Amino acid sequence: MKTRNYTPEMKERAVRMPIEAKDDYPSTWSSIKAIAPKIGYTPETLQSWHKKHIDKTIPANIQAQSQAERIKEFERENRELKQDNKIIKKAAGLEAQAEIWVADFTYIKTTSGWMYTTFIIDVFARAIGALEGF
Repeated sequence: MKTRNYTPEMKERAVRMPIEAKDDYPSTWSSIKAIAPKIGYTPETLQSWHKKHIDKTIPANIQAQSQAERIKEFERENRELKQDNKIIKKAAGLEAQAEIWVADFTYIKTTSGWMYTTFIIDVFARAIGALEGF
């Protein structure tokens, strides 16, 4: 089956048509079903483009998307910190057999966003060996 390539201008024009004609139809889907065959597209294709357009233009969706991106970034950073903690624990075990070091990190929600805090604690001395906040 041959696929058609659509230019961004064609998609934009096709998406605008159901939006402009929304008052003439009882629902968005009915406007899409009526308009799509007239301009040579399937209703499903036009509905897909319409949904993507709405998702990009509504601020709540944009904010949710940016939060999803932030969560993805936090998860990546979390993996990196876990890997760093493993390296620190391994290095501490090799250099000083009589000492036990414990590493911990956490994140705290502040008014300006999320803050990560990392602690490295010497168990025998009961002291914090390092503290990092970022």
